[in-house]
Amino acid sequence: MDENNKKLILTIDDDFDTRTYFKIILEENNYAVIDAENGFKGLELFKVKNPDLVLLDLRMPGMSGLEVLKELTHTAPQTPVIVVSATDSINDVVESLHLGAWDFILKPMSAYTILLHRVDQMLERALLKKQNIEYQNLLEQALGKLQTDLKSGQSIQKKLLPQNERTFNQFKFSSLVLPSQYLSGDFVDYFAVNENYTAFYVADVSGHGVSSALVTVFLKSFMTKCVDDCLQNHNTNILDPARLLEQLNTGFIKENLGKFCTMFYGVINHKKKQMVFCNSGHYPSPILRQNGKAQFLESKNTPIGILPEVSFENLTLQIKDNFNLFLFSDGILDILPYKTLDEKIGFLEDVSMLDESAFQDFIAGLKENSTGLPDDITVLTIEKDS
Repeated sequence: MDENNKKLILTIDDDFDTRTYFKIILEENNYAVIDAENGFKGLELFKVKNPDLVLLDLRMPGMSGLEVLKELTHTAPQTPVIVVSATDSINDVVESLHLGAWDFILKPMSAYTILLHRVDQMLERALLKKQNIEYQNLLEQALGKLQTDLKSGQSIQKKLLPQNERTFNQFKFSSLVLPSQYLSGDFVDYFAVNENYTAFYVADVSGHGVSSALVTVFLKSFMTKCVDDCLQNHNTNILDPARLLEQLNTGFIKENLGKFCTMFYGVINHKKKQMVFCNSGHYPSPILRQNGKAQFLESKNTPIGILPEVSFENLTLQIKDNFNLFLFSDGILDILPYKTLDEKIGFLEDVSMLDESAFQDFIAGLKENSTGLPDDITVLTIEKDS
């Protein structure tokens, strides 16, 4: 740009009449014009003035137009160069475009409007390219910050999850969470309430990604407060799955989280050797394996966060020796290589009957193929040795 904010055009041509003609036409149409009679002076002027566009003659003594074009496109590829030539050789056209020319005009031009149209067109194209580069840089910066934030969020969420393996009173808990994105809408936890009770749950927040992960933070905070309330104020809601899920449902509605959540929550009573549990729409149903047999713990309850007033029902299970419980989030159904849902559920039942070594091979396979998952996947297993 010159001092008057006009677009600056550099004409490089050994013909004085051509330079004069371009100067008159362009200046009459509100462009600023500078000119050079050969390639060497043209390059020097370009470096000093940094024009917005170059009109370049192809046939010049000394330094040819192609040599000038090669230098210009190397040092300033973002500046449009229109080659102007008296020859209509197809080789010249191809070579010019190959070296980076933005356009090619034959002289003499039948009308000056051709020149103005091409100049306007190339300057508009250059502006769009510049804006695209700026937008791309801004987008890359934003994505870089977002990726940093997501990695930080991922690190925080991992800290909220329990250790992959923990044992409470001979009950071994093992978990795996595979997010489809940086952050997961699936969540799992297990903890000792006191010396007599151990609680656990698997939750699946609708959707996945950041918005769903934020709800898992709310869930973790809610459960932590319930445990503290039990220890400090002897409030036993944490030991009553149905009542706890009713309170959680109220919290979802009150906070207007915009999400719903399926959840299986269980409490193991070590003295009575019982498990009290409640399922708020979690699917597939958990699989219980005891005494060499597998069965689904089926129950019907509404997911959390959909209806304002919901009552849930507790179920009680007597724990026997060689107790095993398998819980999967529904994301696993999306990756199983079977056509029907019944076939997929049947496969999970078969998985629950695998020995320890084969089951770990299954888990290893999930980890190895966890890139590009369509949904989050969570696996929780609970095992009690006799």
